[in-house]
Amino acid sequence: MTDGVTLPPRRVSAPLTAADAARSLGVQLRVVQRALRRGYLQGEKRGNAWLIQEAVLVELAAAGPDPFRGTATSHPAAWMPGFISAADAARELGVTAGYVGALVRRGRLEARRVGVWLAVSEASVARYAERRIPVEEDPTSGEIRRLILDGTCPWCGRTNLLVPARHVTSRHGIDRRELRRLMGVRTRTPICAPEQTELRRQRNLRPERLAQLRTLTPWKETTGTRRPAPTTRSTIPRPGPVPSPPAPRRQRIDLPQRERIASRRQAGLTFRAIAEEEDVSEVTVLRICRGHR
Repeated sequence: MTDGVTLPPRRVSAPLTAADAARSLGVQLRVVQRALRRGYLQGEKRGNAWLIQEAVLVELAAAGPDPFRGTATSHPAAWMPGFISAADAARELGVTAGYVGALVRRGRLEARRVGVWLAVSEASVARYAERRIPVEEDPTSGEIRRLILDGTCPWCGRTNLLVPARHVTSRHGIDRRELRRLMGVRTRTPICAPEQTELRRQRNLRPERLAQLRTLTPWKETTGTRRPAPTTRSTIPRPGPVPSPPAPRRQRIDLPQRERIASRRQAGLTFRAIAEEEDVSEVTVLRICRGHR
């Protein structure tokens, strides 16, 4: 710091309350509180007060003087500038919403998870759409697609192929996924001959099974019917419980045997030797010698 020069104070962005955010955005307080509860706005709740970073409000205010006017409240993407819902992204790319989720998981699209909703970045959708256009409009891909759909191998020129993917995989080492990528078509697009595709479709439908199901009794006509009870009971005797063997009675040791065990112990015999001679357990001999029995 030089003499005679005063530097302006450094401004530090502090979190704003919900009332300050509503005042800066030009909306009512309840609108901001509802957006914070539903996750449309990023904020931190301390006690009973919401705190919002100023950078979040600056990004939201870029949408216009009243960013919440005329927007759908059913999806957070309507409250987030630069983001769209997964359904809108699927509409722009011509795919399903589930495939958009798969692209997000693979890292092809950028998205943010807000509660149970998925907000997809518009820029990433545009980049992905631009990458798909050259593949679909590539003349090489178009020629390969035309030959495969006609039943001709683009590499060896073999014709009248009902299942070209099988020939290309066995002869040229290109699996069906790589073949569809070279053709510029989607994963579920049929690449067999039309008659083979229809045959497989009819085989999967299994008309004989459908006809058999149609001949069954409808569910409404069988409602309330019960299975008839058997008129006779089974005469096979049921096995009863297996009786357990009686517990062995405790052997009673008289006074002469106790004195004999004690004398043999004093003579230096082991507990095991005494137990084998007297036909008792070692624990019994031990308890008698120690005076417990």
